[in-house]
Amino acid sequence: MIIMDTTPEINLEKIKKQAVVFESENLEFRTYLKNYAHSKQIDIMVQRLNGIYSNAIDCTQCGNCCKELQPSLAENDIAFMASVKNCSVQQFENEHTQYDELDKYRFMKSQPCLFLKEKKCSIYENRPASCDEYPHLNKPDFKYRLKSVLANYELCPIVYNVVEALKKETHFKK
Repeated sequence: MIIMDTTPEINLEKIKKQAVVFESENLEFRTYLKNYAHSKQIDIMVQRLNGIYSNAIDCTQCGNCCKELQPSLAENDIAFMASVKNCSVQQFENEHTQYDELDKYRFMKSQPCLFLKEKKCSIYENRPASCDEYPHLNKPDFKYRLKSVLANYELCPIVYNVVEALKKETHFKK
């Protein structure tokens, strides 16, 4: 087990540049992980690293996920948000969501999120499940979800730091 020995990287500009530099390396890492041990071993490492970096990084100083992503929304999420905005569900859907090919509503017309106020969620206690679970590092079968995780690599300092630490822990050779 490798212990985090440096301050986590939180500079979004630097992370975005590193994402370009490490793009082919990350694709190789994805292949490497698919052949690496059991999925449960990777999940244990990722969840531990996620705990370390989630505690070390203050999301309220970033809010990048709320600026860049289009989370899926359940019907109860839409109803709640419509009530907060004092409009009908239909009006909220028309003005702020789009139905995607996976038969899910997404915040696709509102970026940054209309509930983001000073890098903080104004409906935090009642935020959609997809927002609550972000960056989805606690879900099982990490090594089989690495494509979607790497899509968040340049957006989320937690994801960036977890992936980079995981490369070290798994002895990935660049």
